Amino acid sequence: MGKQTYRVEKKLKEFEFDEEAVREAYLAGEPPNAIALRYGGNNAHAVANFISYRKQQWLNEARYSRLQADEIRIVLPRRVADRSGGSYVMPISLPRISMHIAALQETRHV
Repeated sequence: MGKQTYRVEKKLKEFEFDEEAVREAYLAGEPPNAIALRYGGNNAHAVANFISYRKQQWLNEARYSRLQADEIRIVLPRRVADRSGGSYVMPISLPRISMHIAALQETRHV
């Protein structure tokens, strides 16, 4: 899969940046202003706004990215309601035991 770039239009001037590089820098703990300044003083505000818009999504994805199914556990996506009335998908980890495997096979085939 190739690099994914985003084009931001700002006062008739366009520039492109690599979202994955910005995301990795943000998740590594680099301040958004420092990331934005790498793209130049004129573009810093647009990049900072982009980071502000995407940061919660990046943090949510990173929170559950370490939870993966393996020979010890089963990971299932489940929709969970939050207090505001909305919902989100959260991975649920179950031990990989015969009871869980049988229940999953039964529900998927019915």
